[in-house]
Amino acid sequence: VDASFPEEGAGAPDEAGKSEPQGFDAHGLSIAAFEPMPEVAEAARRSAEALHAAIGATVRVRQLALGEAQGALRLAVPRVSAAESSLHVAPPEMDLVEVRVETLDRILGGSSVDLLKLHAQGAELHVLRGAERALLSGRICAVWLRLSSV
Repeated sequence: VDASFPEEGAGAPDEAGKSEPQGFDAHGLSIAAFEPMPEVAEAARRSAEALHAAIGATVRVRQLALGEAQGALRLAVPRVSAAESSLHVAPPEMDLVEVRVETLDRILGGSSVDLLKLHAQGAELHVLRGAERALLSGRICAVWLRLSSV
């Protein structure tokens, strides 16, 4: 989830007509994040703790991949940057790591989501197929895609 923070001096005017800075309060905001790579998931957990301390948002990071079927897949991980991992065929400069895969339908059960922000390195359609019941029933209100071509 990306949040916009007010600029310095922005906010509601006080009695003298001056604007007081407004902070961003995310208490009550709940975010679920999914990351298949152990070291990246751990870094995300540390960031989540800092985010909670700073603005009160609760972020739960689960170490798994989302896809169209439950099981396991081999994730192609570049030796240079785990951030560019892909579930597609691995070129020689990549390592293959087996990761657990869940569907979003299974994870959500009957719950609803206000915003699904999705960046799956070219596997976005697989993730959306795994969320078919939630999407068709309107339990996912909005989807924000960051598409990648692999």
